[in-house]
Amino acid sequence: MIFEVRGGLGDEVHATATVREYKRARPQEVVRIFQPSRPKVWLHNPWLNWGETESAAPGERAGRLLLRMDTADEKGQRFVQGPPVHRHAQQLGIQAIEDQPEIWLTPEELAVDYIPEGRRERTIAFDVGAGWESKRWPVERWRTVIGALRDEGFDVVGIGSRDLCAGEGGIPLTRNFFGQTDERELSVLLGQCALFLGHDSGPMHVAAAVGTPQVIVFGRTKWFNYAYHNTTSVFPYSECGENCYRQCYRLPKVEGKFSHCIEEIHVERVLGSVRLAARRYAYRPSELRPETRTVVPRKAWVERQEKLVAARKARAVP
Repeated sequence: MIFEVRGGLGDEVHATATVREYKRARPQEVVRIFQPSRPKVWLHNPWLNWGETESAAPGERAGRLLLRMDTADEKGQRFVQGPPVHRHAQQLGIQAIEDQPEIWLTPEELAVDYIPEGRRERTIAFDVGAGWESKRWPVERWRTVIGALRDEGFDVVGIGSRDLCAGEGGIPLTRNFFGQTDERELSVLLGQCALFLGHDSGPMHVAAAVGTPQVIVFGRTKWFNYAYHNTTSVFPYSECGENCYRQCYRLPKVEGKFSHCIEEIHVERVLGSVRLAARRYAYRPSELRPETRTVVPRKAWVERQEKLVAARKARAVP
């Protein structure tokens, strides 16, 4: 089976869950990723490129499948509801057990300290960006939230590819990592933080992959489609976003002002959600979080691979 992933960082990271579930369902089949746009996400992934057969069994789906989080219906007119992993599983004819993504890190990568060990339980990673305007909460409200968290003794470090917090009256961050980390370095950094705070964006899925709880402000995208078991979701109560895509269609449009349902979310709701998540999730170092994947082969998979190698050798003997 060949999977093709197109989209942003979140699409690529979330696709790791689909690949794992497919391999669990069909362990004998070779699974490959076609020209990944972010190959570092797939580095050391144990579910790829091994198996006995290059194609599915008779009656099973074979070939190539495009993995996107925004799967449309048969007419391509709107998004299909439900977590992406379960939508992909339905397309593949398998049963998905777990929707958590994963990034496999080496002990050497995990040994790098981005956050001082004594401050990790009070450090929040923050990303103000998102791929679509309809996902972004107003920056001035983020400024109020981050200032309040700093006053309460939290360290807030900025992550992401672009520094949207710069300029006059910028957000008061403890430290700025904007544009300084690749996908794997970002994974290690997030694993050393107590929480991730931001929008429905790529870093949200990276945080989920390393077991870091998230507090996410949702706009146009629906929390029940994209949240994980350790996501605290803050979402608007209005249903107007049901018909939006990359921009808002609510009238009247105001020049220079983004009038979307996400603006209905108040600062106190976000602050309360962060405080709740900080109490709910007892901080654990990343190496003790069961969701974190390290590059240590699992015994069951080692035994299965050894059996596959032995079977190939036996077939090769004349």
